[in-house]
Amino acid sequence: MIVRALGIIILAPVTEELIFRGVLFKAIADAKPGPVGAVILTTIIFTAVHYQYGILDLVTIFVGSFNWGWVRYKTGSTFLPIAMHVFHNTISVIEFIWINRIM
Repeated sequence: MIVRALGIIILAPVTEELIFRGVLFKAIADAKPGPVGAVILTTIIFTAVHYQYGILDLVTIFVGSFNWGWVRYKTGSTFLPIAMHVFHNTISVIEFIWINRIM
């Protein structure tokens, strides 16, 4: 359980942000769509990759992803989006554990 939680809290956000707000963002931002297009396209792709979740979760993922992309655009760095994603996943894991202990 602890290893899985750490994977969700740390490993997933770091790798996902390096891929989506790092490599993919830069490739799209440097091309014709530009940085705003990169925010939009990486948000759509990131949300699509998480298709296994329900619609409400996908809305949350979309909003989070858009925010992380916008922060990446405004700061020029992936550090803050990684930190934001880690925080988001930490809250999600705590919520999951709390709900499952109550039920």
